Amino acid sequence: MSLAKKTFKGFIINTASRLTEFGLTFAISVVLTRSLGPDLFGKYAIVMTFCGLFALLANFGFEETLNALIPKDSRDKTRQSSLFSSLLAFRIIILTVIAGLAFLLSDPISVIMKSPGLGDLIRLAIPFIFVANINALFMFLLTGLFRFGTLAFTKVLSLILQLIGISAVLASGGGIVGVIFVLFITNSALLLIYVFIGRSYINLRPRRIPIVPALSFGVAVWLTNLVNFALGKQSDIILLGLFNVAEAQIGYYEIAFRSVNTVNMLLISGFIGVTLASFAEASSKDETVLGDAWQLTVKAYGAIALPIILFSIIHARAIIIGVFSEAYEPAVVLFQTYASFMLLAKLLGGGNHITVLYATERQKTALAVRFAAGAVNVTLNLFLIPSLGVLGAFIATGISQLLVVTTELVIVKLRVIRAAFPIRFNVSLMSACLLGLIPGIIIRPTSLWGVTAAAVVYYLITVSVLYILKPLSGSDRTLLGKIDPLIGKLVRPFSTPAT
Repeated sequence: MSLAKKTFKGFIINTASRLTEFGLTFAISVVLTRSLGPDLFGKYAIVMTFCGLFALLANFGFEETLNALIPKDSRDKTRQSSLFSSLLAFRIIILTVIAGLAFLLSDPISVIMKSPGLGDLIRLAIPFIFVANINALFMFLLTGLFRFGTLAFTKVLSLILQLIGISAVLASGGGIVGVIFVLFITNSALLLIYVFIGRSYINLRPRRIPIVPALSFGVAVWLTNLVNFALGKQSDIILLGLFNVAEAQIGYYEIAFRSVNTVNMLLISGFIGVTLASFAEASSKDETVLGDAWQLTVKAYGAIALPIILFSIIHARAIIIGVFSEAYEPAVVLFQTYASFMLLAKLLGGGNHITVLYATERQKTALAVRFAAGAVNVTLNLFLIPSLGVLGAFIATGISQLLVVTTELVIVKLRVIRAAFPIRFNVSLMSACLLGLIPGIIIRPTSLWGVTAAAVVYYLITVSVLYILKPLSGSDRTLLGKIDPLIGKLVRPFSTPAT
């Protein structure tokens, strides 16, 4: 199977899986927010933030290492199993150390964050952190092997069990303690499944391979991820706690962040993992192949993500209140602010450039960019949080993320590939979307049913305008037709004649 067809097949399976996963994760979020309320949900967000921090400390970039290197060793299963087994052993050792560190620091964290009972919850979450991060390694093994169907089934099954379990414990008054217990049990069950599926890649005596280059790649990616921590919600939540922002406000922050992330990644989530594996294989063949893949992916990201982000910004109030209840109305402005930054980032091709850097083993460049942007984010937070609170945190993070996307775009264009950035495509797409918004802006629906109707009208107008503007080139249509003839036929009305 060609790289293009393998990528497309992985994308379709991954998209179906991710849509289901996002739906289930979103359902879990709704259950949590409505059952816990803003204050307890804010405390839960703080607990999960520190779970993420300890998991990140144990990460060492092993997931990305598997994602990038497993496809390159596709003809040598022994080498693949040796790499995975070595990284799995390192992961278990590191997690054991991190678990002890989390136990010792739990009470001091509770004092620093001025959150009574936080230390007990962090200690309770340590087994969950351990098991979940072993699972992450198996997930990226399956991703590198292009076994997206297997990965999709196991993850969806786990989320279904989580939704059932969390709903049950919250209905019975189990609170945050019950939720953490459910997360541990479901992840433990998932680990047993992964061990069975990946048993042929677990070698107690792995063949000696040059592990230092793999570890070097992983450590560089890990350092990048640590810097990303300073760019993301985790550092924001910690700083909000240090500035004594109320837990209810942190709850609003978490809702806004989760909702924007859902809108931002909902329909493009099928690219996750697939893109890096495909770019890695393309980079080993030809620079032109990599350039075509990058340009087409930038257009695909934009076509899928931009319309839904723009629509959600305009109708944010009806969506937030309709889904989470009026108790979370303060999250509306936060959502609109952060989503606006995400819209700009997607216009600049955000999400694609770092994948190219990883695929071409320029991970140190990505690290340097994120280190600078992380420093900017923390600095802006120190100035903006005291005066603007949660809104200041979103502004600081948004500016920093735009800095990352812009810098990586310049580096990719100047040093890695020669393909043109699709400016005309983005202008046509945004023009069509803005025209499609007009009926919804005039009517201003207030219910979820009204928003749904507005969305149907919005997409009908947007697609009609795109038919007139024809933002795709003839070469785009030809390339998409090679991936799948049906796609070539579907995009024909939106492309100029082939030259």
